Amino acid sequence: MFKQLTISLFIPVFLMIACIKVSISPSEKLLLMNENVFKNYGIEFSEFNRGEYSKTSYFDNSTELKYTFKGIAKDSTYLYISNIINISASEEEAGKKYKAENSLMKISPLINAKFIPVENDQFNEKTELYLWMTDNQPAGNLFRFQKNEFSYYLLIGGVYFDTANEWEQFFRENTSPVFN
Repeated sequence: MFKQLTISLFIPVFLMIACIKVSISPSEKLLLMNENVFKNYGIEFSEFNRGEYSKTSYFDNSTELKYTFKGIAKDSTYLYISNIINISASEEEAGKKYKAENSLMKISPLINAKFIPVENDQFNEKTELYLWMTDNQPAGNLFRFQKNEFSYYLLIGGVYFDTANEWEQFFRENTSPVFN
């Protein structure tokens, strides 16, 4: 019995030390999309309404950068942003994380959401754009891709783009050149 208890206590302790929260640098913050990109669309937030940046380093030498924002703009537009960038030790590892990030679409029926692929001919096979639907109404976009050692995931709610051309223009104008 004691050995079983020791093993069961070891697993949570191992998982706690398998990753560590570290401070995110200003240059890393620039890789993540935040609410300020929507100023060009007339959607502005008060200076007190800010999201949260985080950075986690894992035992496998990968790093996760994350930005999350929920807020109501001055014009009453609701906006949700979840932007996650995984930086893996290799392109192969990034590919594995890219495949694993598909879990949101598996649970989407449980949260009354559907993700409908947006037709496009300009993205490669490791790039996907979806229109997020709730109650048969557009609610936002889900965009994900894998490039080199990067696995990129962006969920935006409250605003949406229904064509790949609009999305690509928005994305290229508002993200780091690293991803273009």
